Amino acid sequence: MNLYIEVLANTYPDFVSEPETSFVLGVNEVYQYELPAVVDPEGNDEPEVYVGYMEQQEDKYPEFLLFTNSTNTIKFNPDSKKYGGRTYYFTIVVKEKNSDSVKYSFYATVRVTGNSTEEASEAYDIGTSKKTQVNYTIVEVDEKGKGSLKFTTPIHMKWLEENFQSFFKIYWRDTQYRKTKENLKLLDFKPTNFSSDAMTIEFEIKFAKPYRIGLLVKKSDRLHIDVQMDLKDYSGDYGLWLGDPDTYELGNTQSRLKLPMQFDFENEVMKAFRHTAANMYWVIIGLIVV
Repeated sequence: MNLYIEVLANTYPDFVSEPETSFVLGVNEVYQYELPAVVDPEGNDEPEVYVGYMEQQEDKYPEFLLFTNSTNTIKFNPDSKKYGGRTYYFTIVVKEKNSDSVKYSFYATVRVTGNSTEEASEAYDIGTSKKTQVNYTIVEVDEKGKGSLKFTTPIHMKWLEENFQSFFKIYWRDTQYRKTKENLKLLDFKPTNFSSDAMTIEFEIKFAKPYRIGLLVKKSDRLHIDVQMDLKDYSGDYGLWLGDPDTYELGNTQSRLKLPMQFDFENEVMKAFRHTAANMYWVIIGLIVV
């Protein structure tokens, strides 16, 4: 008897057109926006939409936002001066009604123009003409080549996912860089997760000769991730920023990190080293027993 298992795709519901995710309005201005229709591609469940908090930005959720489920309508009513001069963050989530995992979050912002109250200005440190400076850092790379990069403020993660390779220039420098002045190519760089916090990107890297990485104490091999895209290409209406692009700027365009020793046992040379070490272990055990 033969047993066959058919694995069916089950993707999240989606809007029939791209929803608006950046809003700008003034104090006491009421604005209402109806989201596009939403459909489930497989038709195996009922799609639903809700508005929620953005991870790690819960304290900047717009309390003046009202969402009506029956019409999928978002209504903003910033009816106090305390909301002025501030940017707020929230998510628009599409999901299957009977599943908590089959879903997708759109990151959205609403900026309220005008002067904020003294209390709000101090709390958020945002003036009417001050730009939010956004920095990024290579947080870590472990011995298996897994690492992460993090921005200091939520960015448009979907745009970055679509433009990652053209936005960043990624390379490494060995301990001989002062002599050779050569930027070296990685064998592979693969983003593995664009996090729901809208700030963190996880990745995996591979080297052609991983056994040569991180061997010296006083000299370091380093991973470099630089911004190579022109400002005009990532600061448009659909670009890196969540919200008005005129209110954000990159604080740095380069980041580097010292690389630890790498243990990539998919590499043929390192695989041979491991096999030899394992055999030598049993040889030594045998000698001790004898």
